[in-house]
Amino acid sequence: MPSRAVIDCGTNTFHLSIAQSDEALTPVFSQRIPVRVGQGGFRAKSIRVERMARALDAIQTLKETCWNYEVEDIVLVGTSAIRDAQNREELIEAAKRLTGLEMRVLSGWEEAYLIQLGVESTCPDQPESPWLTMDIGGGSVELILWSSQTDFVRSAWSLDLGVSRLADLGSPPDPLMEQGVAKFDAFLEAALSPIFDSLSSSRPGRLVGASGSFETFAELLGRTFDSSAHALKLDRVHFHELARTLLATDLRGRLGMKGMAPDRAPFIPLSVLLVEAVLDRMPSEAELWVSPAALREGVLRAEMREGGLATYLQSLPSETGKKEEHGTDSDH
Repeated sequence: MPSRAVIDCGTNTFHLSIAQSDEALTPVFSQRIPVRVGQGGFRAKSIRVERMARALDAIQTLKETCWNYEVEDIVLVGTSAIRDAQNREELIEAAKRLTGLEMRVLSGWEEAYLIQLGVESTCPDQPESPWLTMDIGGGSVELILWSSQTDFVRSAWSLDLGVSRLADLGSPPDPLMEQGVAKFDAFLEAALSPIFDSLSSSRPGRLVGASGSFETFAELLGRTFDSSAHALKLDRVHFHELARTLLATDLRGRLGMKGMAPDRAPFIPLSVLLVEAVLDRMPSEAELWVSPAALREGVLRAEMREGGLATYLQSLPSETGKKEEHGTDSDH
């Protein structure tokens, strides 16, 4: 069966996923390259020269991997740091010249819906209360409120709260400790206020994290995904205990933890801050889940539909119309 691939050019990591073109999108191969394309460029809204070179090297490497697997159907997408960069066209044009691939830079709104498309198929049907999906990226955080019974998106947000952006702009201490947490409290309270207002009225019963930092949380707690690619339920008490440990441990200590992904170790305390901020506003009995899927799986699923990714994105409700009809907020 032929395979298809997506190269997700994120703010911190460029990630390749190759999957068979079957209904289950059976994974074939996955590769991650730490690039940190947004490093040092958030204030100026620009990709720095050395980050540009690193990004192009990574795209070429991942394209060559696709050749090795004889994959010709390749989608290249860019997210937060790239969409914010005033010189993004330079990267897009260079990538096309070097690899023949046309990068599609996703809006935050599109990214949220694609994340949801990937995540929802991994979650069990529990219709008694809504789910909240959370994806923590390097440049942005996406949150989606939805019903598992109908896969209906009630609200979606894309906020400039990614961990690399917070690290660059907030200069957090290491270890973060209580003083570091306090440094971000007021900012996060204001930035997340639209989500908090929605959570108080909708009272979602489950928070599901989209791969990334949440996968690292699962691995640190000794949980691994099986071949079914279904979402895992994490013990919320154990997560809070892990969170306290991560906030009190410096980078060297975090790197020594079993299950810690080295490229995530510098940012994982900030991921903890974001997750705890959201969980604290959810019902005390709300469950914590982690999905193996995220943006890449959503792009692949969109590609499998008639008309592919472009048609899927055209079918999404407009941001303005969605806000007016369903009270949805999006900020990217």
